[in-house]
Amino acid sequence: MQRVYCIFEGAGARGLGHIGAYRSISKQSLDIRGFAGTSAGAIVAALACSGYSAEELFSEATGKTILDRLDLEPTNADASQVLRPAITPANLFGKSQWWKIRLIRFLLDRVWIVWFLALSTVGIVLPGLFLYPRPALLLLVVMLGIAGIAAWMIARGLVELDPVRVGIDQLLRIKVRGSRLGPPVTFSDLAAAGCAPLKVVAANISEQETMVFSVETTPDIAVAEAVCASIAIPGVFKPRKIGTSWYMDGGLVSNLPAWTFDDERAIDRDALTAAIEIGETSHGSSEGGDWTLGSAFRTMLFGAGVLNKRGVDRLTPERLVVNIGLLDFDIGFERTKEIVRDSEEYCDINLIDRMIELPFLMNETCNKVAVRCHEILSTAFDAAGFVHDGFRTRLAVALPVGPRVKTLRLEYSSGYDDLSDERISLPVERSFVGRAWNENKTLYISKSDAVTWGESLSAPEDRWLRKLIWKDLSWVLCVPVELAPGSKAVVTLDGDKELEFDEQALQELLDEMERIILDEFQSLEDGKELLHAR
Repeated sequence: MQRVYCIFEGAGARGLGHIGAYRSISKQSLDIRGFAGTSAGAIVAALACSGYSAEELFSEATGKTILDRLDLEPTNADASQVLRPAITPANLFGKSQWWKIRLIRFLLDRVWIVWFLALSTVGIVLPGLFLYPRPALLLLVVMLGIAGIAAWMIARGLVELDPVRVGIDQLLRIKVRGSRLGPPVTFSDLAAAGCAPLKVVAANISEQETMVFSVETTPDIAVAEAVCASIAIPGVFKPRKIGTSWYMDGGLVSNLPAWTFDDERAIDRDALTAAIEIGETSHGSSEGGDWTLGSAFRTMLFGAGVLNKRGVDRLTPERLVVNIGLLDFDIGFERTKEIVRDSEEYCDINLIDRMIELPFLMNETCNKVAVRCHEILSTAFDAAGFVHDGFRTRLAVALPVGPRVKTLRLEYSSGYDDLSDERISLPVERSFVGRAWNENKTLYISKSDAVTWGESLSAPEDRWLRKLIWKDLSWVLCVPVELAPGSKAVVTLDGDKELEFDEQALQELLDEMERIILDEFQSLEDGKELLHAR
């Protein structure tokens, strides 16, 4: 069963899209080895980690959400019944806190009101300082005082997160302990219950550093407390104090914490990572031009996605488009259903196909072509009277690592299972596969050509790569393939038995294997589309 780590980005109310992504992932036969999240993503990650299914989080069939499982009756310990279901975010937060959220949302949607008041004050005070200096000065002092109080309140946050903490902890207790009441569920409690590892990211504003809450770093911290620290959006929610430190929204430091499982992936290189990003509009749809303070604030919170994903191996990122506001928690069941359904369908078509179907298709094609080429070589050896028992043939597809094309990785392959150079990354400027990429023409190199053979990975910085190369490698055939417009790869075929044919026979043999490679890989219509999206 394929092992996967699930990463959920912070997105405020737009985090509803994560439920659709989780539904899509849950339908596959996958072994989810861990969850990580920031802000709204931390909520979904924590609930999924504790054992909640996608259907329990949101059900079209019953019309119920996870809030219907949350009981606002503080004395009810029975996990099987709900006496006073929360049903809506307004009920969860309470009237006073919900009123504050609505006020903040109102002002964020109407920033012009703030500008109007500020400019009106300036327009009144400046002439008044000359005509009526005392009243004008008094008005200025009053307005500055109001502005100072407002700034102080915003800096401290307006909305308490205690109701959210209580609610999340109750939901976690239901899964971990089978009761609504009891001590808070900690990270060590999740581990003891056999739950997949959970990692929650928040910004430690006391120490000015990134904090990753997990069983390794904070075993005795309540999971619900860590989640609240991660969702404390500056100016909206009050910072959370845990121990001696204060915490704010994890989006300030890492809104898409794909890197949090680096240690685990370093050991298990076969594990995949599904990273779910969420935005209001798809990339590339903007026409550019104007910017606002709101867009600058969103960039501060959500704009470091490229850095958060950089260097994460076997990563499949998917960006969902959820066009609601950051604080639109009360959009209603029908709009929520639409968001969840659209996100699920999008991930079915894109995320799952690229993460699961594409590797299967490409590896199957690699195996098919490798077998055919091996048979051709075997026939040629027989015809030439060569002894060839036990010779080995491998095939791989090399793809660029990152947009700058500095390295090529053998991403898909056949025949590499027990060898150290499986999925190796090779420098474009100092490798045979890189030379074929740059020159865009087929290249054959034999170990018998010692001078040319020695040019590959010859720099001092290639020492560790040289250790990984298959020791019995005798020849390499590199074939550039145009998989789709703008999507090029290099298919590399190699073996451990020298091709000791005369020049004409060798060229005919290489031409035949090149033709097979081009025919098979250029005919992969589904693979072309998926690789182009990759």
